[in-house]
Amino acid sequence: MLNLHKKNKFISDLLNHSYISTKITIYFATPRADEDYDPEEKNYVYDNLNPYTIRGYVREVDATKLVYKQYGLSEQGAVEILCEDKYESYFRNANKIEINGYEYSVFKEAVGKRSLITLRPFCLMRVVLKRI
Repeated sequence: MLNLHKKNKFISDLLNHSYISTKITIYFATPRADEDYDPEEKNYVYDNLNPYTIRGYVREVDATKLVYKQYGLSEQGAVEILCEDKYESYFRNANKIEINGYEYSVFKEAVGKRSLITLRPFCLMRVVLKRI
């Protein structure tokens, strides 16, 4: 019997091999007050920090699936990422996400289901991101 709440070594090794996985570059940012800073509006300027690179299985999502599946998106250019769930905080706090040179919407700027994070069995998660 398989324990769904434990990490499966075979799946983790498969996701980290270079022949099936893709590099995902995640940028974080620090806020700073510029000369135009207004304390009432709190309009900070964000400076990107050094990127983190993780590996995950990335695939394009068809436009027809975006409309009538659970995602609820109607635009084209979305990807689905399958990776380990230890990177969940990375996707939630990211300022910029790049995959193969394309920039994707981040979770904190998501407006109306533009990105979706779903936890899966075997300590995995599925992230759906829309291209900017």
